[in-house]
Amino acid sequence: AADLRLVKANNLRIDEAALTGESVPVDKGLAPVKADAPLGDRFSMAFSGTFVAAGQGIGIAVATGEKT
Repeated sequence: AADLRLVKANNLRIDEAALTGESVPVDKGLAPVKADAPLGDRFSMAFSGTFVAAGQGIGIAVATGEKT
């Protein structure tokens, strides 16, 4: 399991219900966000425990295992 910083996103939508409780998949992109942004506002990240609802993406692992 890993958290990813997205480096490519093509119509990427991720279901983050397990993480944020939000029932609607979230649009993801490459724009940087502030380091202290709430998890639900980190649109350039894909988190462990979430899943791709639509589209494609490529990311770099920034946290693994218990650090996710």
